Amino acid sequence: MSDSRKMDEGPTLGDELRQSLNQSRNLDRGGRGLYILLAFVLIVSLVNLFVFVIDNMGAGNGGMSGGGKGLSAEAIEKLALKLERQQLYGAAARAWTDYLSSTNPSGEESAGIWYRIGKLYQGGGDFERALDAYYRSESIEHLKDLEAELSLRVSECLERLGRFAALRSELESRTALDPDAPTAGEEVLAEIGSWKISRSDLEKMVEAEIEAQLSSVAGGLPSDQRKAQKDRLLAEVLSEDRQQQLLERFVAEELLYRRAMEERLYDDPAYRELARNLEKKMMIQKYMDGQYAANIKISDQEVREYYEAHKADFIKDGQQVDFEEAGQQAYAMLRRSREMEIQAQLIGFLMDEYDVVVHRSKSGGEKKPEDGQ
Repeated sequence: MSDSRKMDEGPTLGDELRQSLNQSRNLDRGGRGLYILLAFVLIVSLVNLFVFVIDNMGAGNGGMSGGGKGLSAEAIEKLALKLERQQLYGAAARAWTDYLSSTNPSGEESAGIWYRIGKLYQGGGDFERALDAYYRSESIEHLKDLEAELSLRVSECLERLGRFAALRSELESRTALDPDAPTAGEEVLAEIGSWKISRSDLEKMVEAEIEAQLSSVAGGLPSDQRKAQKDRLLAEVLSEDRQQQLLERFVAEELLYRRAMEERLYDDPAYRELARNLEKKMMIQKYMDGQYAANIKISDQEVREYYEAHKADFIKDGQQVDFEEAGQQAYAMLRRSREMEIQAQLIGFLMDEYDVVVHRSKSGGEKKPEDGQ
């Protein structure tokens, strides 16, 4: 039989069977692919559902979940207190939130804990979460004992966030709780929105500046002399011919401060580093001032004895300066000597307590012997 005849006869029964089998295999492959695709979609849906449930559980706890899983309420409370003592503000706040989730506190206790959480977040610089916690505290129950302080902290957070419109609204709604509102009949010198700047506000600002200056340049003066210096400076600065100038500076500083806060300059890394350094130095100075106040008591007799033992230090134009004229200088020198003694003792104690080792040879603190010696 020729090839042309085979072609004319068309497909044979074997050809049709093979074609049918191939179609079945294609359908099977397509079906299996469809089943795999459906299974994959189902798995993804289950995963998304699981994530959704976990997120909502966290949201129900103020965005903080799972930290206390497996711990008793008592253990979580101890953990929260320990984190507080170590000043781990965010972690402590989350631990207290876990504590609320694991217990069934009364409304008063719950409101108090949310206030505590707010203080922790505020201490850590997270002012938005602090506000959220304060508002939760107020929403749960009104705590009369914390009313004034909570109102003040809400105002501080709004100010730090640069939300002065919201702050103004808060103060208007909490007028009875505004500790800085001028008393009836007090003279108002200027107004910034709803904030009335009284004469006492101006005087407090000036007094704070003078106190800071005296601490840095006259901290060694006896208390009575320091008070006399402060009174003299206050009288001079608050004289009538200078009050208008002071008021204008006060207002200008407040306006610039508000604009800087609104633009969130406190988020700038350079500012944050500078602020940390300044805060560190201020805390050190404050701590040492406390140490000096507690440990330095200098009598008039001690000042005179110091003068007699160091007369060579009190010569002016070739002449010995008598004690009446040099007494204040002698006191300052003696106090400075005592301060240095206290500081040296304290640093020595702290170096032992914190196990400090200084490698002076590596930092250039010790001179290396010259070659040949």
